[in-house]
Amino acid sequence: MSIEDLRNDAAEMTHWERHKFFVLVASVIVISFFLVSVALSLYNSSGAAQLDLSRPGYQDVRDQARRDTTAKSFPSTGELDQEALDTFKKLYADRAAKVTSVDSFDATALSPESLQLFAAPSEPAPIE
Repeated sequence: MSIEDLRNDAAEMTHWERHKFFVLVASVIVISFFLVSVALSLYNSSGAAQLDLSRPGYQDVRDQARRDTTAKSFPSTGELDQEALDTFKKLYADRAAKVTSVDSFDATALSPESLQLFAAPSEPAPIE
């Protein structure tokens, strides 16, 4: 294929064939803007924006949030015997009871009280 053949092929290309890549890039950008706007609108309308303490408007509230240090966690090392399994089942049942005690479709499901965001710290349970 010579240079002259390539020039003839380029001259015979339609307008669409010449600008196909540009249209592809532009359409990808438009689609991404659309999807980001849908995601942001869902973020705001779902109530997740009100729980996001990393936003700049919540700097003063961020100091009030405390980690729950009263929760007993299962150790990641140690012997795996019947006593360890019973301990794990008890800890799991306690957590599952807290999670399932709130109705998911209730308006207060995302309230600070039900999420225990501002719960006063009580005496921590001893970790064995």
